[in-house]
Amino acid sequence: MRDNDFGGLPNYVLQGGTGNQYKVDYAIGETKVKPLRLMQVINKPGFQRVAAEGATFADIRSNQALHNSDIQFVVIFNDSERKVSQATSNIARQNAIELLPWSDKTELLALR
Repeated sequence: MRDNDFGGLPNYVLQGGTGNQYKVDYAIGETKVKPLRLMQVINKPGFQRVAAEGATFADIRSNQALHNSDIQFVVIFNDSERKVSQATSNIARQNAIELLPWSDKTELLALR
C-alpha cells in the first residue's frame, strides 16, 4: 500500500455501534469524491469468513459517529488458490461487501 501511495492507515481500529472494537487491515479516509474505504485482506474467502466480515461491517456502520459517512467495505482475497463460491458472493452482496481478487491490480489501485 505504501509503495503505491494509497495514503491510508494500516491496522486501523474502529468502534461499532455495539461498542465492540474492530481492527481492519487498512483504511483510507473519506474525501469529497470517495467514501471512507475499509479493507480486509483474507487468504481464503469462504462463506463463514465473509459472513463474519458482514457482521463486522454492519456493526461499524451502526456507529452513530460514522452515521453521515459513506463507507466502502472491501475484502481483498487470494484468488490464486480457489475461486469464490456463489454462496459467498451472495452473502457479500447482501452485506454491501465488495469482493476484490488480489490479481486484479487495476481495481486495487482504483481504491486509492
